[in-house]
Amino acid sequence: MPNRILRDWTDSEAVNELTADEERLLVRLIMVADDFGCFYGDPRRIRAMCFPFNETVTSQMVANWLASLSKRLVKIYEHEGAVYLEIANFNQRLRQMRRKFPAN
Repeated sequence: MPNRILRDWTDSEAVNELTADEERLLVRLIMVADDFGCFYGDPRRIRAMCFPFNETVTSQMVANWLASLSKRLVKIYEHEGAVYLEIANFNQRLRQMRRKFPAN
């Protein structure tokens, strides 16, 4: 898992428009995304990987939160029949950048 330095987004209008659950999903996506801000886009896989011990979170809840995030903060795209996402303005600068997911 890559190291992450979380930037301060408390003054972000886009983040402040999110519900607490949507913001929680965004934070967890930041933690699991590759060095370019990309991750799987399937809500079932996101639920399994971002909320592995929380049995109250459903794939449908993740799909709803992801739909809200995709309006401004996350781009959903397809590559060879699979769905992925890219976090907008990810801008992580690490010593070694590795892509785990296909480019958008």
